[in-house]
Amino acid sequence: MTNQPQGHTPGKWVVNGEWVSARENIDMVKIARINTDQTNEWQANRRLCAAAPELLEACRAALFFCNQGHQDGPVIALQRAIAKASS
Repeated sequence: MTNQPQGHTPGKWVVNGEWVSARENIDMVKIARINTDQTNEWQANRRLCAAAPELLEACRAALFFCNQGHQDGPVIALQRAIAKASS
């Protein structure tokens, strides 16, 4: 499942101050700047963005296993989430 094209900056994304960044070789690549406010909501938004690649991979894995048992409801929800994250 990890061999699917990503179309986004590869690697583990992390919160780096107000930025969501990814390590590329030895450099940190800035992906997105999410408001400089230090409120709980903005901090949560940064964490959610940083988790996006791992969430996408988890959705792909869950979809694979749901397809084995033909669980239509979760499969449709996962397909929509993957499509939204991938497009």
